Amino acid sequence: MGTVTGLTPGPHGLSIYELGDYSSGWYHSDTVQGNITALPLGQLGNIVAGADGKANVHITNAQIPLSGENSVIGRGLVVHDKADDLGQGGDEESLTSGNAGARLACGVIGLAKSTK
Repeated sequence: MGTVTGLTPGPHGLSIYELGDYSSGWYHSDTVQGNITALPLGQLGNIVAGADGKANVHITNAQIPLSGENSVIGRGLVVHDKADDLGQGGDEESLTSGNAGARLACGVIGLAKSTK
């Protein structure tokens, strides 16, 4: 869970990438991590920014492991410019990127202490 700020209002694709290594810059091509959700290639669907440019994110998904061989810890998390069509766009790009456009922001998935 978290908050993404500075977005244009509306939906933005959210994807998990294979590597969380941004030492060469976050805009470089990484491989979208497959086989972790029911959506194509690690696509997590869309987050929606309000008029204030903020999108609150809270994802619960039993298919996204935090331990084991397919753990998402240490992988990249990317917010895209446009809505993700979830592989339903009818073209090859839809199946690989969801036609979600440019990468606006990124981070590395990690663990934090609970605030509860």
